[in-house]
Amino acid sequence: MLGSLLSSALVIVGLLSANSSALTQRLIVVGGGAAGIFGAISACEHAAATGSKLSATVFESGNPLSKVLISGGGRCNVMHDERKSPRELSENYPRGSRELLGPLTSHFGAAEAAAWFRARGVKLKTEGDGRMFPTTDDSSTIANCLLEAAAKAGVEIVSRTKVVRVESAGEGGGFQVEVAPRSGGRLSGDQETKFSAECVLLSPGSSREVWDWCASMGHAIADPCPSLFTLTVAEASGGGWLSGLAGISVPEATLSLFEPPAPPAQGGAAPGPTSEEGPDEPPEAPPPAKRKGKKKKKKSKSKPLVVKSGPLLVTHSGLSGPAALRVSAFGARHLNSAGYRAALEVNWAGEVALLEAAALEELTRCAKKRPDLASKAVATFCPLLRAESGGGGGPVSGPVGGPVSGPVGGEEGSSSAALVPRRLWAALVGGAAGLPSERRWGQLTGGELERLARALTRCRLQVVGKGAFKDEFVTCGGVRLKDVDLRSMESKHLGGLFFAGEVLDVDGVTGGFNFQSCWTTGFLAGRAIADKAAALEAA
Repeated sequence: MLGSLLSSALVIVGLLSANSSALTQRLIVVGGGAAGIFGAISACEHAAATGSKLSATVFESGNPLSKVLISGGGRCNVMHDERKSPRELSENYPRGSRELLGPLTSHFGAAEAAAWFRARGVKLKTEGDGRMFPTTDDSSTIANCLLEAAAKAGVEIVSRTKVVRVESAGEGGGFQVEVAPRSGGRLSGDQETKFSAECVLLSPGSSREVWDWCASMGHAIADPCPSLFTLTVAEASGGGWLSGLAGISVPEATLSLFEPPAPPAQGGAAPGPTSEEGPDEPPEAPPPAKRKGKKKKKKSKSKPLVVKSGPLLVTHSGLSGPAALRVSAFGARHLNSAGYRAALEVNWAGEVALLEAAALEELTRCAKKRPDLASKAVATFCPLLRAESGGGGGPVSGPVGGPVSGPVGGEEGSSSAALVPRRLWAALVGGAAGLPSERRWGQLTGGELERLARALTRCRLQVVGKGAFKDEFVTCGGVRLKDVDLRSMESKHLGGLFFAGEVLDVDGVTGGFNFQSCWTTGFLAGRAIADKAAALEAA
């Protein structure tokens, strides 16, 4: 696909001169991904606009823009809703939200990025969840646009050529850069070539080798770890009560991530659940022996590390969908340090802000004040229904849906649909709450109602690992932002060294936010590089 893309885009893949070892470039870009190529375009376009001369060469160890081509299932989720405020957009970056707010507000946010692509002939559309795509639904539209803009700006792109060393040239300024072509790489002259450059833009994505270079030049590096992944839970992957529910989804759930439960004390097992406790809620430890003297403060319940809401999907091994992915992104460091072991509470009806007390009240009403339900099996009826007439109008009445009768999921052709799908509700009743399959509404005890309410709103699951999310490859960690001037993306330690994209300790959730950080940081770096090149020219 890339071969035809390069020829159709009319991009010139740079062939350096035979005397390349003595060639001086104003700008060398390490990495031919979205951030690197956009930064090179920005630098050359700004230089041309100010009348200064700037040559730019991008070295890419593989093929340029390969991640752009596979992103969004081949559609390229190029950015997020341009109509949202910069503050709204910045809140979707687990790392970098505060630092990116200024650049997104006053320099190059989603609106400016959308205008940039439209000015170059790309038509964009915004989907209901805020994701923006080219109207062609083809990622090559975005890649072609970038490659054509690079060619027009005079950016030289050298593919399959790895940068193996970047070093400061010393007191005189500038950098020494050494490259080596890989199999199929296109460099004339010696197989290993050295270059000089006044400016270097580091945009290789997640690269431990490049981070090591940065550390040797005085930059602090946040330890990298995966971000944006699905959650593997024991209740699904280990043959538990979620097994067999793959493909089930809820429109809005709230997930709360907690530290993993402490293992039982050595030499004894933890006590099993009592009749008032469901399998989704571990039993409380026995109270300590009373002591004379000053009373100790009662230990408060642990607070969640992360709380996120959104659509939720049950998979063969656990949970996916926007809610799970947001938890994985914002809890990436917590989960990594704990070996991807954690406790997770799920409110399966998060959209209606359903709290346990409100759920218990509604379930009790169904059990005690609904004679028409007395003989119905609990597993076949869920009181959480919402109106669908007119395109889905939210809850029928009250915080939990109000007095609506009907089977789980509604009847075919009815005007109601369950917030909790039929199979999931049955699993919650029999698995999470531990109720007998034959239990009728009229037979429910107070303890069973409490367990059912807890299973619905504070369903306890055990995270035991992580899985991959489609073709998304996002890492948190990188060059710490305190070492970077966020107005220009230039190093605070070494003039002429710039950063863009995922090499920085910035990452976003799914939805176009990671590409937006590439456009924003690439634009700022390119503009600053052009200004520096003009100043050097004038000196």
